[in-house]
Formats: sequence, C-alpha cells, structure tokens
Amino acid sequence: MSRKYKRIAVYPADLKRWSGKSDSAVYKDYGKYQETLGLNKNSALTIYHFRDLLKLTLEDIVDGFCLGDDKQD
Repeated sequence: MSRKYKRIAVYPADLKRWSGKSDSAVYKDYGKYQETLGLNKNSALTIYHFRDLLKLTLEDIVDGFCLGDDKQD
C-alpha cells in the first residue's frame, strides 16, 4: 500500500508552522535551502528536497508538515 500525499510542495508557511521560527527567519532559511539545491528563487521546495536536506524520512517530513492524506489504499 502506497501512501498518498495531499501535495508535495513545501512553502515557507509550512516551514514556519513546523519550525516555530519568525517569518523573516523562515524566508531566510527557505532561500538558503533553494540556493543549496541550485533552484530558482521562484521554485517551490518539495518534500523530497527536505528529505535529502534534513536527512529525515519521508514520513517524518509529511507528518511534520501535515501534508499526508489520512486515508491509505
């Protein structure tokens, strides 16, 4: 059974909710993550980017950002 996700994009608001940091700190971190990955500043980061950057499991990322679908097939 594969897990379903509501979405795979992670935005600064998700990072703020997860980290508890201020708006300015979150946007600065988000920009650093984009730069580290060589992404355009207008590109959204994905759960897969965060998995690789933070060395966490995909389930930890999805649960932390509340992006998972409660239903499983």
